[in-house]
Amino acid sequence: MPSGDTRTQTSRGAIWRIAFIICLGSFLFGYNSAVINGSFDFMADPSQLGLDSLGQGLVSGALTLGAAFGAVFGSPLAGQFGFKRLLGTAAGVFLVGAVGCALSVNLPMMLLFRIAVGLMVGLVSSVIPMYLAQTSPSVLRGTISSLNGLMIVIGQLVAFSVNAVLGVSFADIAWVWRVAFVLASLPAIGLWIGLMRVPEAPRWLMTKGREEAALESLARTRNAEEAETDLRLLRTSIQEESGKHASIKQAVSHPWVLQILITGCMLGVTQQFAGINAIMYYGTQILQDSGFGQQAALIGNVVIGVVSCVAAAAGLVSVDRLGRKTLECGGLAICAACLLAVALISMLCGGAAWAPMTILVIVFIYIFVFQATVGQVTWVLNSEIFPPQYSAACTGISVFSLWAANFVVSLVFPLMREAIGMGATFLIFATCCVASFLFVMVRLPETKGVPLERIADFFISRYGER
Repeated sequence: MPSGDTRTQTSRGAIWRIAFIICLGSFLFGYNSAVINGSFDFMADPSQLGLDSLGQGLVSGALTLGAAFGAVFGSPLAGQFGFKRLLGTAAGVFLVGAVGCALSVNLPMMLLFRIAVGLMVGLVSSVIPMYLAQTSPSVLRGTISSLNGLMIVIGQLVAFSVNAVLGVSFADIAWVWRVAFVLASLPAIGLWIGLMRVPEAPRWLMTKGREEAALESLARTRNAEEAETDLRLLRTSIQEESGKHASIKQAVSHPWVLQILITGCMLGVTQQFAGINAIMYYGTQILQDSGFGQQAALIGNVVIGVVSCVAAAAGLVSVDRLGRKTLECGGLAICAACLLAVALISMLCGGAAWAPMTILVIVFIYIFVFQATVGQVTWVLNSEIFPPQYSAACTGISVFSLWAANFVVSLVFPLMREAIGMGATFLIFATCCVASFLFVMVRLPETKGVPLERIADFFISRYGER
């Protein structure tokens, strides 16, 4: 008979396999958001879509606009239909969207399919962290939840690599960008097939009165004793919450819940206004502005993707060791310094021979720090800070704010770059990092090792009674 340690090791392996399958949705999030980085020069060709700066902003922004609304509806739909069914539908739309984008013959058609893909990106961005948090044993919750962020940047790395290979090897073929878009269909198929092998979230099963199925789901990722214990905790928690799940209007009527929602929304805005997706979406143009040729910029993008993956892996390890607030504040401070350095070099020394390589190194440092800290912590906190009875109402609004900020950055960055230059634009991002650092220092509690039910106590003590 297997020992308790052996059963525990087996269940730990199972949660990683389940998390990897679910996070194929996160991979699709990363790939679809980054595939435009390196494709714009080809899409600008008159024989293709003929995109100018505004057109580039619209194609980039269409996905993030769709994502903002997909995030709002993701949590309520998961509560009604279950995580597996919802993610299966998302996989199907990702597949259709990949083919549709690749076959687009004009800007309106491309925008239509980018918005459809964006709706699914927003949906998975709100649903996957919830699934991981509800399915993972508490001792692994932060680490497993961080896999979401790691798979996002792996998706971005693959997109950068595909664009680099296509852009360098087939530079004279204007339609080659379509290959990069259609390849997104492969992980979509993988997600749809993989979902057949993962359990439904145990909390959702319990809310539907399927206690036996919930125990089976828990037993997939825990040993028998842990599964029974967590089932009892779930039963008690759901009984206490019975009839208490609130609409957004009911939630914000409580001052302490409103303050949690404001904090969650600002964390999303903070992540985006730190400038990360200006680099992830427009890295090729940024490197070209710094003095690199097109092919060198495409290869530089791949290195950015590698740095992102290494950093996300480091964040995976550190989030449950160093704490969320420590990583968030430290990351914002270093990112502000890096962005300020890039801004000053661009404005004062842009013509110097050493400037391009120096900017590239600073960008690498910025990417590593951001992805290991702010990029990881935001998604973990968004799955933690809302009390269960308000989670469905608040999570969607919080992720909507993140995607709305992402939309603003993706739409206006090419216009700002053209109007005021890269240096001044990065100076604005650096200022946003400083303001975000001050906000986090004042508003955010440390949630490392704190039970989900107790995180709200920080806000209750400040703003009102439960």
